This record gives sequence, structure tokens and C-alpha cells, in this order.
Amino acid sequence: MEVILNELSCTGQYSNLSDFSERGITSISELLKGISGNDKIELLKKSDFFSVRITPDKSFHEVLFAPEARRIERLRQFKSHLARLQNRPFWDDDQQHVADYDYLRTDDRTNVRITGSGIAEAHARNACILSFLPSDYENDTVDVHCVQTDSLKTIGNPHNLRQLCYFRYKSGEISIAEFIKESFAERFNFDSISQSNGLNLISNINVDIFISSFENFERKTWAQIEVDDGLKYKPFNKNRRTTRFFSADEWKLGIWKFRIDQEKRCFGRRVGDKFHVIRIDLDHKLSDLG
Repeated sequence: MEVILNELSCTGQYSNLSDFSERGITSISELLKGISGNDKIELLKKSDFFSVRITPDKSFHEVLFAPEARRIERLRQFKSHLARLQNRPFWDDDQQHVADYDYLRTDDRTNVRITGSGIAEAHARNACILSFLPSDYENDTVDVHCVQTDSLKTIGNPHNLRQLCYFRYKSGEISIAEFIKESFAERFNFDSISQSNGLNLISNINVDIFISSFENFERKTWAQIEVDDGLKYKPFNKNRRTTRFFSADEWKLGIWKFRIDQEKRCFGRRVGDKFHVIRIDLDHKLSDLG
């Protein structure tokens, strides 16, 4: 997958270096760190990216190499993430959007012409963009219309690694199962999940329901989970009708379930601070048995 740094999100909006370090680099540092460790993602930028304005009187290059930047810890760390950006690949070495065409941003900034920018290039390459915040690019997508081809595309503009992972799934680069495993690894473990009644049951139709439920689960403490009426987290009982659905070892350790939505349930057990998912029930039939 290709990801393009959005130079239009840098307009000199930060009052000074401290302002930039406090507001400008938090989300993009996380993304750059995640991208640098993934050989399936190629990060592109315009060849003159380092000339964009960060403060009213300093370019990106001047900010990074200013003497006072050495005294700001977050800027020193940020520079290490940006080391690779000073060199190729530059998207304008192999520009794929047509320089004479009109590429217009059609969402928050209706019909603003962006030909020659990384966003127009993202339209041509079906790539995502990375934007600095705060800026005019705070939504997680940007709509771009190429007038001459009458092509309207929604460009991904992730502000965290989960959003980036989601756009990788939407582009077809990774599967739904890979997206779920990578995105929710901090709170869930999927190593023991059923091959036939596990993540294979999550489809394009119901994926957003599972995302919402997993996000709700992970942002709560265990004390909150145990009393949450929406999640209905509780033990699943072993009886003559449920015995065959789990192994003897799994029953010995205990089976718990929580609610995905009105019909869907997720089965597993807590190990430390993680929930180890074993099985998914789409129609509530298994859940009703125990």
C-alpha cells in the first residue's frame, strides 16, 4: 500500500517550535513509527516537502535543524522517524495524476483545486494520505473529484494506526481477519479461535458491528465490563447441550461470553488483561443453550 504525506496540511499554523511539538506531531509520529516497521507500506512525499511552512517564519527543514529543536525531547524523537523522509521515494519522480487536469477537493473545502498536490496523486494511485493536525484535514477521509474523467474518490486520511489498518483492509491489501487481529491485539488474543466459527464469520456486511463492539470492550476496565448491561459479560454454562462445542481443556479453564449485538456473541476467557477469543456465534443459537 502507498501512503503519501500531505504537504497541504502544513501551512505555517504552529506559532513556534514548542507549539509544533505539543500539537503537531503526536498522531503522525505514531503513524510514521508504525509504517517504518511495515515493509508492505511505501511512504511517499513530494520532493520539496521539507520546504513547506511549519511556523510563520520556518520551513519544515528549518524547524528540524533549528538549534532550539535539540532541547525539545519530542522533536528529537520525531526527527528519528523522519530520517527516511529526506530521501526518495518522491511521488513526483513518477507522477501519476495528470498535471493539466482539474482535481478538486469536494468535502469540507468544496471545489478547491488541488492539482499538483499529494492528495491529487493519492487519487491517481488509490493511496492514503497522512496529514498534520490541527489543519484543514482533520476528517479521516477526503473526497477528491477529477473533472476531466468524472472520477470521484474518497481518500483515506488516517490519524492513528487502527484507521490506517482499516484503510489497508478496505483497499484489499489485508483480510478482515488480519485487520481484526492487528487492530485489537492489545485487548484481545485470537490465537485459539475456532477455524470454522471464528473470524471467518466476520464479513463486509457485519464488520462494522464487530469493530464497534470490540472498541467498546477495550475502552472499559474489567470492573466496568463485568457490570455493563450492553456487553452482558457472563459465564457460559456446561450442560449436555453445550459440552460438544468446546474441548475438555477449554471447559476446565472456563468459558465466558459477551454481546456483540442483539444476535451475535463472542466466546472465550480472560487471561490477565486480555480476552482470549475461542468462538463467535452469529445467530444466538449457541448462546441460548448455556
